[in-house]
Amino acid sequence: MRSTQNYSPASDADIKRAADTLRRELHDARFVLVGTGAGFSASAGLNYVDEDFFRSHFPAHAAAGLHNAWEAVVRYWDIMPGRECEYWGYWARHIKTMRLDPPCLPAYAALAELIRDEDWFILSTNADGQAGKMGLDPSRIFTPQGDYSLFQCSLPCREEVWDNRRQVLDMIERMPDPLHIREEDIPRCPHCGRVAVPNLRKDDTFVDALYHEGYPRYRAFLERALESPGELLLLELGVGFNTPGIIRLPFEQFAERACARLIRLNLTEAGIPEKLEGRGMGFAVDAAAVLREVWRPRYREGDSFPESR
Repeated sequence: MRSTQNYSPASDADIKRAADTLRRELHDARFVLVGTGAGFSASAGLNYVDEDFFRSHFPAHAAAGLHNAWEAVVRYWDIMPGRECEYWGYWARHIKTMRLDPPCLPAYAALAELIRDEDWFILSTNADGQAGKMGLDPSRIFTPQGDYSLFQCSLPCREEVWDNRRQVLDMIERMPDPLHIREEDIPRCPHCGRVAVPNLRKDDTFVDALYHEGYPRYRAFLERALESPGELLLLELGVGFNTPGIIRLPFEQFAERACARLIRLNLTEAGIPEKLEGRGMGFAVDAAAVLREVWRPRYREGDSFPESR
């Protein structure tokens, strides 16, 4: 994940220009396909490279020398034999902080209001569950990279996932120190007894049962939208090059081959290929700020930006 901290803030004029463009394109589009990446959740408040955020929510790990959540995820990406209690000492708190505790954040709530009356679909590479907290039809949301709120067998012995809320909260409540869980609280597969892990796509051990369930719905929407050239808006929010093959590159291909319109909001990676000239627009702006600006004139004076739900 690339840092989103070293950039020059966009001017109010830049934000307004992006908002005016998005407002116009939403009005003209018949279909809206939204792609959300880590940058959008960061602009909404879940910033993996923000050191202040990390010190506030992970004080013991910050004191141990880690600087941000991204560094911690890299350190604890794999379970080292004999260090399961330390692994879960971090991941239990990460899951609670990034997935279980937050309500629908204001930027996501605004996105929900802006597309609610459209013919829409959301494709998200985020595992934080924010797309599912927007109060929209879950059958129109596809998150192929997994979900922090689910566990799977680390082998895996079965194509099965299960809800982890109770286990995560219990792990944290019983921690003997801020960096470790108790050995008896290590989550395990209910079938084979192996250590359980978060349901995240990192290698061929990923249990992708939910992927097989969601992908056909995504393809059905695409096929329907692409039958009408020029009537699909591709709205890309905070999508960089971490996993470009899921949203960024396919969106460019759709814009090129199907005459769809692409709007890319990204603080540091807003570039549009020359081949999409006239069909794609990139804005180096904070996505949450743009949604706030789009929201403003749609409602009566005095109405506020959507609050967390």
